[in-house]
Order: sequence, then C-alpha cells, then structure tokens
Amino acid sequence: MTQQFSDQGLLLSVYPASGGATLSLLTQHHGLVSGFVKSKKKLAVGNLYTLDFYARLETHLGRLSLSEDQSFQSLLLFDKTALSCFNLMQQLCLSLLSEKEAFPVLFDVFIATLQSWEESLSREFVLKTYLLFELLLLKETGFGLSLDQCALSGVKTDLIYLSPKTGCAASKESGAPYSEKLLPLPAFFLDPAKDPSEDDLKAAYFVLGHFLKSHFQEQLFVFFKQRELLQSS
Repeated sequence: MTQQFSDQGLLLSVYPASGGATLSLLTQHHGLVSGFVKSKKKLAVGNLYTLDFYARLETHLGRLSLSEDQSFQSLLLFDKTALSCFNLMQQLCLSLLSEKEAFPVLFDVFIATLQSWEESLSREFVLKTYLLFELLLLKETGFGLSLDQCALSGVKTDLIYLSPKTGCAASKESGAPYSEKLLPLPAFFLDPAKDPSEDDLKAAYFVLGHFLKSHFQEQLFVFFKQRELLQSS
C-alpha cells in the first residue's frame, strides 16, 4: 500500500548513498522516519525540516524531499556540552524508537530543548535539560519513574528517595529505614523549573544511568560509553 505524508522532522542522521543520501528524522506525527533524498545540497544533522515522504509499499525505503525550517548549527558547533548532549539524544532516539511510531511529546520536548539552548548555554542548564530528556524518554518508552507520591505511605511531600527496582518515590520519613538501599531523588525531577546544584546533576546522572542500563543495556552499549564523557564536560 502506498504511503504518502507531510510532516516536520529533526534530522538525526545522514548516510551518503549513490545519487543522494539516506536520512533518518524524528518527526512530529510519524515518529522515526527513514528515507532516500536525491539531492546535492548539504543537509545538516540537528536542523529542523519540513518533509514530504512517499513510498510505493510500506516495506520500501521511501523518498524524501526537504525544506529547512530552523537551523541549530551555531549552538551545536560552538558549544561542546550542547553538542555532546545532542549526540546522546540523537543516539537514544535512533536506538530505542520504533520506525513510524509517533512520539509527539518527545519530538516537542526535543525541539523545545534545542530552542532553550539558544537562550542559555550555561553548562548547568544544558545538562539539566538533557537529563530531563532522558527522564521523559524513559516514560515515553514505558519505563517512567513514579514520582507523584510515596510508594510506602502515599504522602506527596518530602519525596527524596527512589526505589532502584521499581522507580517509585519514597518520602524522607518512610524511606529512612531503607535509605542505604534507595537512590536519591533529584529535586528538579519534581520541579523542572528548579536550578539544580552540582550534587543534583551528579545524582540525576547516576539515577538515570541506572534505569537506562536496567532496561536498555544491550541496545545502548555505545551510548553509555559516550555518556560517561558528560562527567568530565
């Protein structure tokens, strides 16, 4: 059956091919989309495009035509932390998202994150927004953390712990007897507007790494090697 649609997509990869290139984009309404583009013009990974997709059959590699909507090259090329974080976000999407399965929230947050970096490239802000993207990706792939209330008592205040097995929050009082076995719950997970301390960022890096490895160790082998470099950024 013929497939044909128009959408907006963030270019995640470009592989040169005879007569053009094979692309992968994260689109707003069709998820991860791959296709061939017959073009000699330079296409930049990390830029936002309007695209038209056509394939004679669902199993065929489709044809793409693109027009650029927004470029993020200036911030990605000249800020080491932003480029590192973008590359990790790119790898997460390419490794974990299924072809043509829509993730509109993830797409919107990815674009909003890049746009927010145009306003601030402070190391703390870039790392915070990247780690919040990891947190969202866990949720969007079915492994979200349960942060709305304490799993032990039901209270919704003083949540400072996470279960390393279930990803459920625990309050300061209820979690105290098990504190040595629990993970810290970074405050900015509960309030993304909060400015994290260096300890918060380190805790978030460790906690999210724990859950990503629990669920995606094999799919993300290369990702984890590159993610380690964030600690020295």
